[in-house]
Amino acid sequence: MAAFSDNAARAAQSAANSVAVDARNRVKRVIPEVFDQPEDLTRNSIIARQKRLSSVRATKDVSADIAIKDLPQRWMSWHLGDEEQVRKPADIGMGKKHIMIPVVENLTSAEAKAAGVSVTVTPGGNLPPGTLQKLFGMTGPGGKLWWGRVRKGGAEGLWLRPARIGRRNLHAPKLLIAAKDRATYRPSLQGPMDAALRKAARLFPAKLRKAMRQQRWRR
Repeated sequence: MAAFSDNAARAAQSAANSVAVDARNRVKRVIPEVFDQPEDLTRNSIIARQKRLSSVRATKDVSADIAIKDLPQRWMSWHLGDEEQVRKPADIGMGKKHIMIPVVENLTSAEAKAAGVSVTVTPGGNLPPGTLQKLFGMTGPGGKLWWGRVRKGGAEGLWLRPARIGRRNLHAPKLLIAAKDRATYRPSLQGPMDAALRKAARLFPAKLRKAMRQQRWRR
């Protein structure tokens, strides 16, 4: 009977592992449907947590699930839950007082390039490491950029000074990095993720039958 019990537990664990892998793959496929051009860290954020078959001795020990890797969990958690999620400064990124949001069309504009702003924005609209430090290095006396507001009550952030010919401005100031005190997100990943998990869970009986056959049950 001990061998029978061991085989049953291993078969159940094998099926649970297979379901976890299927769930991981399903959630991975929905991520590009939820996020616009997600970075690789986000695309590959889901892992399947499985147990070795040899470590399971009874069906009560069977377990397997999926999880989000620690680093992407920091931003993907804003898209999970039952209600609107709030991002605050210092949750992630450089900003301790503000959330720094790149204004991509201005960062990559001809005016910014002419001023010496050389930024390659990632497909997901993020800035490569070190970019903010480089941009802040262009502020100060005589700098092409400055931090503040164009007018009282207006948008705060890192601005491009207008290029000038004599006393004439060739263009208006351009906001390159917007500073926000908070940002809100809908839990847009939760529904698709739950649906993917339900579909994967429905495969357990069939996977268990297959695992039982592979274990070659012995009494």
